[in-house]
Amino acid sequence: MNTFALLKLLIKPKTRKQLLEITKLPERTLRYRLAKLKKMKLIEEMISLKDARVKLYVVKNKQ
Repeated sequence: MNTFALLKLLIKPKTRKQLLEITKLPERTLRYRLAKLKKMKLIEEMISLKDARVKLYVVKNKQ
């Protein structure tokens, strides 16, 4: 799975744990790809309203 396929999964907010289950990528690889997308300003990291310890990742809105 490449980085832009991961981007397609993030149309709806997902946790890192959900992404690990869907993609079957090693955790380190997933963290690297999320950081890469975040650096490119394609995704944003949000805090879950249900549990403040959990981060959600979602595609950034174009404005």
